[in-house]
Amino acid sequence: MNAEALEWFVNCSTVADVKKVYYKLAMKVHPDHGGDEELFKFLNNEYHDALKILDGQETTDSHGYTHTYYYNHERESNIMDIIKSLLHIQMEDVEIHLMGIFVWVVGNTKPYKEEIKSLGKQNGGNKTMSVHWHSKKCCWYFKPHTYRSFNRNNRSLEDIAAVYGNKTFGHTDDSLEVQ
Repeated sequence: MNAEALEWFVNCSTVADVKKVYYKLAMKVHPDHGGDEELFKFLNNEYHDALKILDGQETTDSHGYTHTYYYNHERESNIMDIIKSLLHIQMEDVEIHLMGIFVWVVGNTKPYKEEIKSLGKQNGGNKTMSVHWHSKKCCWYFKPHTYRSFNRNNRSLEDIAAVYGNKTFGHTDDSLEVQ
């Protein structure tokens, strides 16, 4: 392991910082993109270690609401798996957004409908992440199966992003990049 690898998450002070660094690095060191398998495994371990350190961290969003982050290895791994699977489909005119613990698939998703739906089943639709069509927002979303919302407000995706943060994933010149 090189010295640079040991300092990937040193300057990360929030969960959002850790996730941003992780997703940028994952696209570079993933074996499917010419990276080293051992380095990728090391990155995953460091990512989870960094998140564990931030367990219980409180942040205040732009609307003044306080949120507490609770580390959950299985949930974090499932989110990563869903995003990797969605990127593997290589959908044109589609963006993938990570907002909090939800993954949103936005854009011209109709040609990919069956592939998107199958990911919810492949990833243990009844045990891990379930996939749903949001008729008002006209997009797909993946959520932890155990997630229950008691707040039925009608927030836009922009409002959700403002509250929970947003990482956007897409394709550029046939290479994957975090936007």
